[in-house]
Amino acid sequence: MTDSRPRSPLSRLAVLAVSHHGVEWYERDPNGTVRYGSHVPPGTRPPDIVAAAVEARRAAGGGRRRCVLALDHTLSRHRLIGLPPVAKKELPRIFERKARQLLELAEGPVYYSALPMGEEEGERGREKQWRWLLTALDAESIRDLCLRLRGHGFHVHRVVSRSLAALAHAQAEAGVGDEPLIVVTVDHGIATVSLAAGDELVYRDRIEGDILTEPALATSVVQLVRTCAAYWRKHHRGQQVRRVLVLGMPVAQGRLLSHAIAPIIEGGTVDVLPREGDDEKAGRFAFLEATSGTGRLCPELAFPLPSRRFLTAVLGLAFLVASGILAWTVHGNATAELRDLQLDTASLNTTIAALAPFAVENRRIEDGVAGLNAYLGRAAAVGSHGVDLEGLLDTILAAFAGRAELTEIAVGPAADGGHEIGLRGEADPDPARVLCDLEEIRRSLESDPGIARVDLRLPARLPDAAGGRAEPFVFEIQARVEVPQ
Repeated sequence: MTDSRPRSPLSRLAVLAVSHHGVEWYERDPNGTVRYGSHVPPGTRPPDIVAAAVEARRAAGGGRRRCVLALDHTLSRHRLIGLPPVAKKELPRIFERKARQLLELAEGPVYYSALPMGEEEGERGREKQWRWLLTALDAESIRDLCLRLRGHGFHVHRVVSRSLAALAHAQAEAGVGDEPLIVVTVDHGIATVSLAAGDELVYRDRIEGDILTEPALATSVVQLVRTCAAYWRKHHRGQQVRRVLVLGMPVAQGRLLSHAIAPIIEGGTVDVLPREGDDEKAGRFAFLEATSGTGRLCPELAFPLPSRRFLTAVLGLAFLVASGILAWTVHGNATAELRDLQLDTASLNTTIAALAPFAVENRRIEDGVAGLNAYLGRAAAVGSHGVDLEGLLDTILAAFAGRAELTEIAVGPAADGGHEIGLRGEADPDPARVLCDLEEIRRSLESDPGIARVDLRLPARLPDAAGGRAEPFVFEIQARVEVPQ
Protein backbone atom coordinates (compact mmCIF):
# COMPACT_ATOMS: atom_id res chain seq x y z
CA MET A 1 0.00 0.00 0.00
CA THR A 2 1.39 3.46 -0.86
CA ASP A 3 0.50 6.96 0.27
CA SER A 4 1.92 10.07 -1.35
CA ARG A 5 1.02 12.43 1.49
CA PRO A 6 4.03 14.16 3.08
CA ARG A 7 5.00 12.48 6.30
CA SER A 8 6.28 13.98 9.51
CA PRO A 9 9.71 12.96 10.85
CA LEU A 10 7.90 10.65 13.27
CA SER A 11 7.03 8.32 10.42
CA ARG A 12 10.70 7.32 10.36
CA LEU A 13 9.97 5.39 13.54
CA ALA A 14 8.35 2.00 13.24
CA VAL A 15 5.50 1.11 15.59
CA LEU A 16 5.43 -2.04 17.71
CA ALA A 17 1.84 -2.28 18.94
CA VAL A 18 1.55 -4.74 21.82
CA SER A 19 -1.33 -6.32 23.68
CA HIS A 20 -1.96 -9.73 25.21
CA HIS A 21 -4.15 -10.53 22.21
CA GLY A 22 -1.79 -9.67 19.38
CA VAL A 23 1.45 -7.98 18.38
CA GLU A 24 1.75 -5.79 15.27
CA TRP A 25 4.73 -4.27 13.46
CA TYR A 26 4.15 -1.22 11.27
CA GLU A 27 6.59 0.93 9.32
CA ARG A 28 6.30 3.21 6.31
CA ASP A 29 9.12 3.65 3.80
CA PRO A 30 10.01 7.16 2.55
CA ASN A 31 8.26 6.30 -0.73
CA GLY A 32 5.00 5.56 1.11
CA THR A 33 5.20 1.75 1.08
CA VAL A 34 3.75 0.18 4.23
CA ARG A 35 5.36 -2.86 5.84
CA TYR A 36 2.99 -4.57 8.22
CA GLY A 37 2.94 -7.88 10.04
CA SER A 38 1.09 -9.32 13.01
CA HIS A 39 1.39 -12.38 15.22
CA VAL A 40 -0.58 -13.78 18.13
CA PRO A 41 1.66 -14.46 21.15
CA PRO A 42 1.59 -18.01 22.57
CA GLY A 43 1.07 -16.58 26.08
CA THR A 44 0.97 -13.38 28.10
CA ARG A 45 4.50 -13.37 29.58
CA PRO A 46 7.15 -10.96 28.22
CA PRO A 47 9.06 -13.81 26.46
CA ASP A 48 5.85 -14.74 24.63
CA ILE A 49 5.24 -11.15 23.54
CA VAL A 50 8.85 -10.77 22.35
CA ALA A 51 8.60 -13.99 20.32
CA ALA A 52 5.46 -12.62 18.66
CA ALA A 53 7.19 -9.26 18.01
CA VAL A 54 10.06 -11.03 16.24
CA GLU A 55 7.61 -12.96 14.05
CA ALA A 56 5.52 -9.86 13.30
CA ARG A 57 8.56 -7.88 12.15
CA ARG A 58 9.76 -10.84 10.12
CA ALA A 59 6.35 -11.18 8.45
CA ALA A 60 6.37 -7.47 7.63
CA GLY A 61 9.84 -7.63 6.11
CA GLY A 62 10.71 -4.79 8.47
CA GLY A 63 14.14 -3.27 8.16
CA ARG A 64 14.08 -0.78 11.01
CA ARG A 65 15.09 -1.24 14.62
CA ARG A 66 14.04 2.09 16.15
CA CYS A 67 10.40 1.95 17.15
CA VAL A 68 7.66 3.27 19.38
CA LEU A 69 6.36 0.65 21.82
CA ALA A 70 2.61 1.32 21.78
CA LEU A 71 0.77 -0.45 24.62
CA ASP A 72 -2.96 -1.13 24.73
CA HIS A 73 -5.29 -0.40 27.64
CA THR A 74 -4.49 -3.68 29.39
CA LEU A 75 -0.77 -2.87 29.65
CA SER A 76 -0.89 0.93 30.00
CA ARG A 77 -3.84 2.10 32.07
CA HIS A 78 -4.96 5.67 32.50
CA ARG A 79 -7.81 7.49 34.18
CA LEU A 80 -8.96 11.02 34.94
CA ILE A 81 -9.01 11.44 38.72
CA GLY A 82 -10.05 14.31 40.96
CA LEU A 83 -8.17 15.33 44.10
CA PRO A 84 -8.92 18.03 46.64
CA PRO A 85 -6.13 20.54 47.29
CA VAL A 86 -3.33 18.73 49.15
CA ALA A 87 0.26 19.49 50.06
CA LYS A 88 2.66 18.89 47.19
CA LYS A 89 4.75 16.47 49.26
CA GLU A 90 1.68 14.24 49.67
CA LEU A 91 1.09 13.83 45.92
CA PRO A 92 3.66 11.04 45.26
CA ARG A 93 2.11 8.81 47.94
CA ILE A 94 -1.41 9.47 46.66
CA PHE A 95 -0.48 8.91 43.02
CA GLU A 96 1.35 5.67 43.78
CA ARG A 97 -1.63 4.33 45.73
CA LYS A 98 -4.06 5.23 42.96
CA ALA A 99 -1.70 3.79 40.31
CA ARG A 100 -1.70 0.48 42.18
CA GLN A 101 -5.48 0.55 42.34
CA LEU A 102 -5.63 1.27 38.63
CA LEU A 103 -3.31 -1.66 37.86
CA GLU A 104 -4.90 -3.90 40.52
CA LEU A 105 -1.33 -4.55 41.68
CA ALA A 106 -0.77 -5.34 45.36
CA GLU A 107 3.04 -5.40 45.30
CA GLY A 108 6.00 -4.77 43.04
CA PRO A 109 7.21 -1.48 41.52
CA VAL A 110 4.83 0.74 39.55
CA TYR A 111 5.60 3.55 37.16
CA TYR A 112 3.16 6.41 36.76
CA SER A 113 2.81 9.79 35.15
CA ALA A 114 0.40 12.38 36.54
CA LEU A 115 -0.49 15.39 34.39
CA PRO A 116 -2.58 18.25 35.85
CA MET A 117 -5.77 18.83 33.85
CA GLY A 118 -6.94 21.99 35.60
CA GLU A 119 -9.43 22.88 38.28
CA GLU A 120 -13.09 22.01 38.28
CA GLU A 121 -15.93 23.39 40.35
CA GLY A 122 -17.34 21.21 43.12
CA GLU A 123 -21.04 20.49 42.89
CA ARG A 124 -23.54 22.07 45.32
CA GLY A 125 -21.08 23.74 47.62
CA ARG A 126 -18.47 21.00 47.66
CA GLU A 127 -14.86 22.13 47.51
CA LYS A 128 -13.05 22.51 44.22
CA GLN A 129 -10.98 19.62 42.94
CA TRP A 130 -7.89 19.36 40.78
CA ARG A 131 -8.22 16.94 37.88
CA TRP A 132 -5.25 14.76 36.93
CA LEU A 133 -4.58 12.38 34.04
CA LEU A 134 -2.95 9.40 35.75
CA THR A 135 -1.17 6.83 33.57
CA ALA A 136 0.24 3.69 35.19
CA LEU A 137 2.43 0.73 34.20
CA ASP A 138 3.52 -2.44 35.91
CA ALA A 139 7.16 -1.34 35.97
CA GLU A 140 8.66 -4.80 36.50
CA SER A 141 6.73 -6.39 33.64
CA ILE A 142 7.25 -3.59 31.11
CA ARG A 143 10.93 -3.17 31.98
CA ASP A 144 11.43 -6.90 31.49
CA LEU A 145 9.66 -6.62 28.13
CA CYS A 146 11.88 -3.70 27.04
CA LEU A 147 15.03 -5.56 28.05
CA ARG A 148 14.04 -8.65 26.11
CA LEU A 149 13.10 -6.57 23.07
CA ARG A 150 16.50 -4.88 23.20
CA GLY A 151 18.17 -8.28 23.26
CA HIS A 152 16.34 -9.20 20.03
CA GLY A 153 17.38 -6.11 18.08
CA PHE A 154 14.48 -3.74 18.84
CA HIS A 155 15.51 -0.22 19.81
CA VAL A 156 12.52 1.15 21.75
CA HIS A 157 12.67 4.92 21.24
CA ARG A 158 9.79 5.57 23.63
CA VAL A 159 6.88 3.82 25.34
CA VAL A 160 3.36 5.21 24.95
CA SER A 161 -0.26 4.42 25.62
CA ARG A 162 -1.48 3.90 22.09
CA SER A 163 -4.90 5.33 22.94
CA LEU A 164 -3.43 8.60 24.29
CA ALA A 165 -0.90 8.79 21.44
CA ALA A 166 -3.71 8.49 18.90
CA LEU A 167 -5.58 11.29 20.68
CA ALA A 168 -2.52 13.56 20.55
CA HIS A 169 -2.11 12.79 16.83
CA ALA A 170 -5.79 13.58 16.18
CA GLN A 171 -5.42 16.95 17.90
CA ALA A 172 -2.43 17.79 15.71
CA GLU A 173 -4.26 16.69 12.55
CA ALA A 174 -7.37 18.72 13.40
CA GLY A 175 -5.32 21.82 14.16
CA VAL A 176 -7.95 23.25 16.53
CA GLY A 177 -5.56 24.71 19.09
CA ASP A 178 -7.42 25.29 22.36
CA GLU A 179 -10.85 24.76 20.80
CA PRO A 180 -12.83 21.66 21.90
CA LEU A 181 -12.42 18.51 19.83
CA ILE A 182 -14.22 15.17 20.12
CA VAL A 183 -12.12 12.20 18.96
CA VAL A 184 -13.45 8.72 18.23
CA THR A 185 -10.71 6.06 17.95
CA VAL A 186 -11.23 2.41 17.04
CA ASP A 187 -8.60 -0.09 18.18
CA HIS A 188 -9.22 -3.86 17.97
CA GLY A 189 -12.47 -4.30 19.84
CA ILE A 190 -12.35 -0.97 21.71
CA ALA A 191 -14.02 2.27 20.63
CA THR A 192 -12.89 5.28 22.69
CA VAL A 193 -14.57 8.68 22.71
CA SER A 194 -12.57 11.62 24.09
CA LEU A 195 -13.29 15.30 24.57
CA ALA A 196 -10.15 17.44 24.66
CA ALA A 197 -9.44 21.15 24.56
CA GLY A 198 -5.83 22.19 24.09
CA ASP A 199 -3.75 20.58 26.84
CA GLU A 200 -6.79 19.42 28.81
CA LEU A 201 -8.52 16.06 28.56
CA VAL A 202 -12.06 16.90 29.62
CA TYR A 203 -13.95 13.63 29.23
CA ARG A 204 -13.15 10.09 28.14
CA ASP A 205 -15.08 6.84 27.92
CA ARG A 206 -14.84 3.64 25.94
CA ILE A 207 -17.06 0.87 24.59
CA GLU A 208 -15.81 -2.68 24.45
CA GLY A 209 -16.82 -4.60 21.34
CA ASP A 210 -15.88 -4.56 17.68
CA ILE A 211 -17.75 -1.69 16.07
CA LEU A 212 -16.61 -2.94 12.66
CA THR A 213 -18.45 -6.25 13.02
CA GLU A 214 -21.23 -5.19 15.40
CA PRO A 215 -22.96 -2.17 13.80
CA ALA A 216 -25.34 -1.83 16.76
CA LEU A 217 -22.39 -0.55 18.80
CA ALA A 218 -22.23 2.49 16.53
CA THR A 219 -25.39 3.75 18.27
CA SER A 220 -23.56 3.68 21.60
CA VAL A 221 -20.63 5.59 20.10
CA VAL A 222 -22.95 8.26 18.71
CA GLN A 223 -24.57 8.56 22.14
CA LEU A 224 -21.18 9.10 23.78
CA VAL A 225 -20.41 11.85 21.26
CA ARG A 226 -23.75 13.44 22.15
CA THR A 227 -22.82 13.22 25.85
CA CYS A 228 -19.47 14.95 25.22
CA ALA A 229 -21.10 17.76 23.26
CA ALA A 230 -23.74 18.28 25.97
CA TYR A 231 -21.11 18.27 28.73
CA TRP A 232 -19.14 20.99 26.97
CA ARG A 233 -22.24 23.15 26.42
CA LYS A 234 -23.24 22.83 30.10
CA HIS A 235 -19.86 23.86 31.46
CA HIS A 236 -19.01 26.55 28.88
CA ARG A 237 -22.11 28.73 28.75
CA GLY A 238 -23.71 27.05 25.78
CA GLN A 239 -20.61 26.96 23.57
CA GLN A 240 -20.84 24.30 20.84
CA VAL A 241 -18.24 21.70 19.91
CA ARG A 242 -17.51 22.30 16.23
CA ARG A 243 -15.08 19.52 15.36
CA VAL A 244 -15.19 15.73 15.58
CA LEU A 245 -12.52 13.38 14.22
CA VAL A 246 -12.97 9.64 13.63
CA LEU A 247 -9.73 7.59 13.50
CA GLY A 248 -9.04 3.92 12.84
CA MET A 249 -12.01 2.75 10.73
CA PRO A 250 -12.05 1.74 7.06
CA VAL A 251 -12.90 4.79 4.97
CA ALA A 252 -16.41 3.68 3.96
CA GLN A 253 -17.48 2.71 7.50
CA GLY A 254 -15.88 5.81 8.95
CA ARG A 255 -17.92 8.01 6.63
CA LEU A 256 -21.14 6.23 7.61
CA LEU A 257 -20.38 6.89 11.27
CA SER A 258 -19.57 10.53 10.49
CA HIS A 259 -23.00 10.96 8.85
CA ALA A 260 -24.64 9.69 12.06
CA ILE A 261 -22.58 12.10 14.18
CA ALA A 262 -23.03 15.19 11.98
CA PRO A 263 -26.49 16.23 13.31
CA ILE A 264 -25.03 16.49 16.83
CA ILE A 265 -22.41 19.03 15.70
CA GLU A 266 -24.61 21.87 14.50
CA GLY A 267 -22.78 23.64 11.70
CA GLY A 268 -19.58 21.79 12.62
CA THR A 269 -17.29 19.37 10.79
CA VAL A 270 -16.77 15.63 11.19
CA ASP A 271 -13.47 14.42 9.70
CA VAL A 272 -12.42 10.81 9.06
CA LEU A 273 -8.86 9.48 9.10
CA PRO A 274 -7.81 8.04 6.76
CA ARG A 275 -9.51 10.39 4.34
CA GLU A 276 -9.08 8.02 1.41
CA GLY A 277 -7.95 4.50 0.61
CA ASP A 278 -9.51 1.28 -0.64
CA ASP A 279 -7.41 -1.17 1.36
CA GLU A 280 -9.48 -2.80 4.11
CA LYS A 281 -6.56 -2.24 6.49
CA ALA A 282 -6.29 1.48 5.70
CA GLY A 283 -8.07 2.40 8.93
CA ARG A 284 -5.82 0.14 10.98
CA PHE A 285 -2.70 1.57 9.35
CA ALA A 286 -3.90 5.12 10.07
CA PHE A 287 -4.39 4.24 13.74
CA LEU A 288 -0.98 2.56 14.06
CA GLU A 289 0.78 5.50 12.45
CA ALA A 290 -1.08 7.81 14.81
CA THR A 291 0.45 6.03 17.80
CA SER A 292 3.82 7.54 16.90
CA GLY A 293 2.32 10.96 17.60
CA THR A 294 3.46 13.18 20.46
CA GLY A 295 1.76 15.78 22.59
CA ARG A 296 1.18 16.83 26.17
CA LEU A 297 -1.77 14.45 26.51
CA CYS A 298 0.52 11.55 25.57
CA PRO A 299 3.17 11.19 28.28
CA GLU A 300 6.27 9.27 27.22
CA LEU A 301 6.47 6.39 29.65
CA ALA A 302 10.25 6.07 29.75
CA PHE A 303 12.29 4.68 32.61
CA PRO A 304 15.93 3.57 32.97
CA LEU A 305 17.04 0.03 32.30
CA PRO A 306 19.53 -1.87 34.48
CA SER A 307 23.21 -1.27 33.86
CA ARG A 308 23.96 -4.78 32.58
CA ARG A 309 21.34 -4.54 29.87
CA PHE A 310 22.35 -0.99 29.12
CA LEU A 311 25.79 -2.31 28.25
CA THR A 312 24.18 -5.02 26.13
CA ALA A 313 22.14 -2.48 24.18
CA VAL A 314 25.10 -0.16 23.66
CA LEU A 315 27.15 -3.29 22.85
CA GLY A 316 30.88 -3.48 23.50
CA LEU A 317 34.00 -3.08 21.41
CA ALA A 318 37.28 -4.43 22.84
CA PHE A 319 40.43 -3.30 21.06
CA LEU A 320 43.63 -5.13 21.96
CA VAL A 321 46.73 -2.92 21.77
CA ALA A 322 50.32 -4.14 21.54
CA SER A 323 51.33 -3.01 25.03
CA GLY A 324 48.37 -4.50 26.83
CA ILE A 325 44.61 -4.93 26.74
CA LEU A 326 42.08 -2.08 26.67
CA ALA A 327 38.32 -2.62 26.33
CA TRP A 328 36.13 0.03 24.83
CA THR A 329 32.32 -0.16 24.60
CA VAL A 330 30.71 1.43 21.58
CA HIS A 331 27.51 1.25 19.58
CA GLY A 332 27.38 1.41 15.78
CA ASN A 333 25.20 4.48 16.12
CA ALA A 334 26.66 5.74 19.39
CA THR A 335 25.86 9.41 18.81
CA ALA A 336 22.14 8.66 18.50
CA GLU A 337 22.31 6.37 21.55
CA LEU A 338 23.96 9.13 23.56
CA ARG A 339 21.18 11.53 22.59
CA ASP A 340 18.52 9.01 23.61
CA LEU A 341 20.19 8.46 26.99
CA GLN A 342 20.34 12.19 27.62
CA LEU A 343 16.64 12.48 26.76
CA ASP A 344 15.85 9.59 29.09
CA THR A 345 17.73 11.29 31.91
CA ALA A 346 15.99 14.61 31.26
CA SER A 347 12.63 12.85 31.25
CA LEU A 348 13.42 11.21 34.58
CA ASN A 349 14.36 14.57 36.07
CA THR A 350 11.09 16.21 35.00
CA THR A 351 8.48 13.44 35.25
CA ILE A 352 6.32 14.17 38.25
CA ALA A 353 6.66 12.18 41.44
CA ALA A 354 7.66 8.78 40.03
CA LEU A 355 11.46 9.02 40.22
CA ALA A 356 12.18 7.69 43.70
CA PRO A 357 11.96 3.93 42.92
CA PHE A 358 14.41 4.37 40.04
CA ALA A 359 17.05 6.65 41.57
CA VAL A 360 19.79 3.99 41.45
CA GLU A 361 19.14 3.11 37.81
CA ASN A 362 19.04 6.81 36.90
CA ARG A 363 22.51 7.35 38.36
CA ARG A 364 23.78 4.36 36.43
CA ILE A 365 22.48 5.79 33.18
CA GLU A 366 24.10 9.16 33.92
CA ASP A 367 27.39 7.33 34.51
CA GLY A 368 26.85 5.52 31.22
CA VAL A 369 26.36 8.83 29.40
CA ALA A 370 29.66 10.13 30.77
CA GLY A 371 31.34 6.87 29.76
CA LEU A 372 29.96 7.07 26.24
CA ASN A 373 31.57 10.49 25.75
CA ALA A 374 34.95 8.89 26.46
CA TYR A 375 34.22 5.83 24.31
CA LEU A 376 33.27 7.90 21.26
CA GLY A 377 36.69 9.51 21.08
CA ARG A 378 38.42 6.17 21.26
CA ALA A 379 36.18 4.54 18.68
CA ALA A 380 37.76 6.73 16.02
CA ALA A 381 41.14 5.20 16.84
CA VAL A 382 39.75 1.71 16.28
CA GLY A 383 38.28 2.75 12.95
CA SER A 384 41.65 4.12 11.88
CA HIS A 385 42.91 0.52 11.67
CA GLY A 386 40.55 -0.03 8.73
CA VAL A 387 37.76 -1.90 10.53
CA ASP A 388 34.31 -0.90 9.20
CA LEU A 389 32.66 -0.73 12.63
CA GLU A 390 29.22 0.33 11.44
CA GLY A 391 28.99 -2.35 8.77
CA LEU A 392 30.38 -4.97 11.13
CA LEU A 393 27.85 -4.19 13.86
CA ASP A 394 24.97 -4.15 11.37
CA THR A 395 25.93 -7.64 10.21
CA ILE A 396 26.25 -8.96 13.76
CA LEU A 397 22.94 -7.47 14.92
CA ALA A 398 21.14 -8.87 11.88
CA ALA A 399 22.64 -12.32 12.48
CA PHE A 400 21.57 -12.41 16.13
CA ALA A 401 18.13 -10.77 15.71
CA GLY A 402 15.38 -13.17 16.70
CA ARG A 403 17.82 -16.01 17.37
CA ALA A 404 19.94 -15.11 20.40
CA GLU A 405 20.91 -12.24 22.67
CA LEU A 406 24.30 -10.63 22.04
CA THR A 407 26.04 -9.92 25.36
CA GLU A 408 29.64 -9.16 24.36
CA ILE A 409 31.64 -8.17 21.29
CA ALA A 410 35.42 -7.66 21.06
CA VAL A 411 37.65 -6.68 18.13
CA GLY A 412 41.44 -6.77 18.25
CA PRO A 413 44.65 -7.74 16.46
CA ALA A 414 45.18 -11.37 15.51
CA ALA A 415 48.42 -13.25 15.96
CA ASP A 416 49.21 -13.02 12.21
CA GLY A 417 48.85 -9.25 12.16
CA GLY A 418 45.24 -9.08 10.98
CA HIS A 419 42.12 -8.52 13.07
CA GLU A 420 39.77 -10.91 14.79
CA ILE A 421 36.38 -10.63 16.43
CA GLY A 422 35.03 -12.36 19.52
CA LEU A 423 31.32 -12.64 20.25
CA ARG A 424 29.49 -13.97 23.27
CA GLY A 425 25.78 -14.64 23.35
CA GLU A 426 22.89 -16.28 25.15
CA ALA A 427 20.37 -18.46 23.30
CA ASP A 428 17.12 -20.18 24.12
CA PRO A 429 18.09 -23.28 26.14
CA ASP A 430 15.57 -25.44 24.29
CA PRO A 431 17.79 -28.13 22.70
CA ALA A 432 15.25 -28.64 19.91
CA ARG A 433 16.04 -25.24 18.43
CA VAL A 434 19.30 -23.95 19.89
CA LEU A 435 21.60 -25.71 17.40
CA CYS A 436 19.47 -24.60 14.45
CA ASP A 437 19.54 -20.99 15.68
CA LEU A 438 23.30 -21.03 16.18
CA GLU A 439 23.88 -22.53 12.75
CA GLU A 440 21.77 -19.74 11.23
CA ILE A 441 23.89 -17.18 13.07
CA ARG A 442 27.09 -18.76 11.74
CA ARG A 443 25.82 -18.80 8.15
CA SER A 444 24.64 -15.21 8.39
CA LEU A 445 28.05 -14.06 9.60
CA GLU A 446 29.87 -16.03 6.90
CA SER A 447 27.72 -14.39 4.22
CA ASP A 448 29.43 -11.06 4.96
CA PRO A 449 32.58 -10.70 2.79
CA GLY A 450 34.26 -8.82 5.65
CA ILE A 451 34.06 -11.81 8.02
CA ALA A 452 35.93 -15.10 7.52
CA ARG A 453 36.76 -18.32 9.39
CA VAL A 454 33.77 -18.30 11.74
CA ASP A 455 34.39 -20.67 14.66
CA LEU A 456 31.37 -21.52 16.80
CA ARG A 457 32.39 -22.61 20.32
CA LEU A 458 29.79 -24.49 22.35
CA PRO A 459 29.79 -25.72 25.95
CA ALA A 460 30.75 -29.32 26.50
CA ARG A 461 27.18 -30.16 27.45
CA LEU A 462 23.98 -29.15 25.66
CA PRO A 463 20.87 -28.18 27.65
CA ASP A 464 18.81 -30.99 29.14
CA ALA A 465 15.65 -31.53 27.09
CA ALA A 466 13.72 -32.06 30.31
CA GLY A 467 15.19 -29.06 32.07
CA GLY A 468 13.59 -25.70 32.70
CA ARG A 469 14.14 -22.40 30.91
CA ALA A 470 15.74 -20.52 33.78
CA GLU A 471 19.36 -20.61 32.58
CA PRO A 472 20.21 -19.41 29.04
CA PHE A 473 22.53 -21.34 26.74
CA VAL A 474 25.84 -19.42 26.60
CA PHE A 475 28.06 -19.69 23.51
CA GLU A 476 31.05 -17.94 21.91
CA ILE A 477 32.07 -17.18 18.33
CA GLN A 478 35.55 -16.33 17.02
CA ALA A 479 36.05 -15.03 13.49
CA ARG A 480 38.59 -13.16 11.38
CA VAL A 481 37.80 -9.63 10.20
CA GLU A 482 38.94 -8.93 6.65
CA VAL A 483 40.18 -5.34 6.34
CA PRO A 484 40.10 -3.87 2.79
CA GLN A 485 43.55 -3.17 1.45
